[in-house]
Amino acid sequence: MQIITLRQPGSDNLTPADYREIFDELRANRSLRALVETAGAAESRIAYWSRYQRKPAAVPDLAGRNELRRLVGLPELEPVAGDVVVTAADPAAAVWRVGDDGPADRVILLATPGPVTLHVNGTGPQVVDAGESALYTDVQAPRGRRPRKSVWRPALPPEWRSELERRGLTLRQIVEEALQETP
Repeated sequence: MQIITLRQPGSDNLTPADYREIFDELRANRSLRALVETAGAAESRIAYWSRYQRKPAAVPDLAGRNELRRLVGLPELEPVAGDVVVTAADPAAAVWRVGDDGPADRVILLATPGPVTLHVNGTGPQVVDAGESALYTDVQAPRGRRPRKSVWRPALPPEWRSELERRGLTLRQIVEEALQETP
């Protein structure tokens, strides 16, 4: 099991102005291409840093902040939970939400084939391979389309409904009485 340490949003100790200052210092004596190569980033990041240079109020994205931090010897920022889920989860992954007391505070990504059993408590998940010891199988088995029960719902004009309510009758009572009278 791999546990990924995530940073809390807003836990960056540098401000956007600090990043702008670092960028300006680094950019003063090198080209954007040299800056990107030194940071070990993809060549496509040259366009990103060109846009950043032209817009003084721009705030660098996480990758940009990490590139600048690497260049000045600061530790990289850990990703936020949303970024990890976006990159680690298959777009067609099944999602189950347990509880509805607000946003989830724990996310478990299963990338192992076959059945597993999760025990979640206060300290975190314990993942057990449950291939041979599963108590239940096919709990979420696909179901075929069930035949619908045929139902007839008569529509009554509003004045009839109010008349039935005034007399304390239901439509069921009237239909049952009519059926009893008919041979």
